[in-house]
Amino acid sequence: MDEQTTQQAITNPEPTSIPEPSEPEIQEPTQPEPQVQPEAEPEPEISLSEDGELKFRDDFFGEVEPEKPSEPELQETPPAPPDYTEDELLNTPYEQWEPNRIKGDVKKYIPIVQQQIARRRAAAEMQQMQESK
Repeated sequence: MDEQTTQQAITNPEPTSIPEPSEPEIQEPTQPEPQVQPEAEPEPEISLSEDGELKFRDDFFGEVEPEKPSEPELQETPPAPPDYTEDELLNTPYEQWEPNRIKGDVKKYIPIVQQQIARRRAAAEMQQMQESK
């Protein structure tokens, strides 16, 4: 029996399913879809630059008006007066010397000299008043 079963199996193999040719699908011509550009991502409010610095978006701090130079910046400070030359010091009475034009260690003695001059003037005026009486 084994031989008969084997022969039958060989002669009568089980039919395998063979796909029948199908009709080709007819594709309708389609219009190419418009390529949608991906929207550029908005710049983040805070980010790091390549060198590690913090970067802030322009509108991060709200509406910021451009900086305008303030009035003091527009006006330059007047240049400092030049120091006295030796000739100027010789020809200017010491009572009229301007302390901001004196340089060096002498500058610290100017207030003392001015006080002495003021006392001498006051004493001279008192003497004139006493003499005129």
